[in-house]
Amino acid sequence: MLNFSPRLLRYGIALLLIVAALSFVLLQKNRTSADEGYRFDYVQGEDDWAGPRLGEQIDLRPLKNKDGSPLAGRIGSRLNMLVLIDPQCGACQAAADQLRSVREQITARGVPYYMVSITSTVPRADYFSYASGLNLDAEAYLWTMNEAKPSAELYSMVLPSHILVDAQGRIVRKWPGTSPNDSIRRRMAHQIVADTLTERAGPSNAAPK
Repeated sequence: MLNFSPRLLRYGIALLLIVAALSFVLLQKNRTSADEGYRFDYVQGEDDWAGPRLGEQIDLRPLKNKDGSPLAGRIGSRLNMLVLIDPQCGACQAAADQLRSVREQITARGVPYYMVSITSTVPRADYFSYASGLNLDAEAYLWTMNEAKPSAELYSMVLPSHILVDAQGRIVRKWPGTSPNDSIRRRMAHQIVADTLTERAGPSNAAPK
């Protein structure tokens, strides 16, 4: 059995306490709380990736599910969340945790969540297989190009993006983009949920952007 002098034991304990304290400080310094939220910065009219303006209406009729039913006939809630995805968008797959977090929290509070693609060029069946593979437990819709042409702003919006619309498809809020950083994605999800619940409680008086 090893025997240590009291002095050596004191030094060892002191060293362990110092290491533990430094580890705690570094952890606190590098930790990013989801409760901090996130500011989605863009300049409407200059940043093409930011999508249509608030208040503009998205035609929901060309968006069809795998059975051919339009989203326009499905939406009935005052507020509805659309998330823009595309099978060829690597960021959509990487951000699945962010999308799932938003969906779980807002649907639990009565706001429907739909996956939609405006830009997909893969075969129709492949798109719906891809959407199912994201495991978001949400209905998927695909824009039918031979019925109507989406607006240039909607078509060029960065992916993935969340768009909150009313029952007529008017844009109430939007949150363009995601991040490769998981802590930032958590903050983004927190912000999207918080803003959505604010709108659910009562329309904001913020000026359209």
